[in-house]
Amino acid sequence: MTQRWQRREISNFEYLMFLNTVAGRTYNDLNQYPVFPWVLTNYESEELDLTLPGNFRDLSKVLSFC
Repeated sequence: MTQRWQRREISNFEYLMFLNTVAGRTYNDLNQYPVFPWVLTNYESEELDLTLPGNFRDLSKVLSFC
């Protein structure tokens, strides 16, 4: 499945759903609900320019809620 995702044969959503399923996550149990990473940093603009790198979170860093 990873190779299909790398070749862009499946979408990011399909790949993340696959990973969540393999990990045993399900919509039927709130304690095991599927996980999708937060990737955006700009939630204030009326229009989001997806070509600007600054609008995306640096995924090499841990997400902090503090």
